[in-house]
Amino acid sequence: MVLKHMPAHKAILDIGSGAGLPGLLIAILQPQSLITMSEKNKKKAYFIKKTIKTLGLANAKIMNKAISPKTTTIKPFDIITARAL
Repeated sequence: MVLKHMPAHKAILDIGSGAGLPGLLIAILQPQSLITMSEKNKKKAYFIKKTIKTLGLANAKIMNKAISPKTTTIKPFDIITARAL
C-alpha cells in the first residue's frame, strides 16, 4: 500500500523497524531506492542484518540504535517511515 505513495530512487529511513516491515519489503520491491532501517533492539536488528545478507539486498542496511531529535546522519533522507512507532 505504501509503495503507491513512494517514488523510486529515494533515500528512505524506516524508524523502529522491528522485524523489518516495511523496510525489507521496500528494499525488495524498489531495488533502486536506498533503505536504512533503525532498530534499537539488538535481537531484532541482528535478524534484519541476517535477512539483508541472506537475501543479498545491496540497497538495504540496518542501524542498531534509536533515532532521536539529536541523531545526525551523513546525508538527509527523502522519505521517513514509522509503522508502529
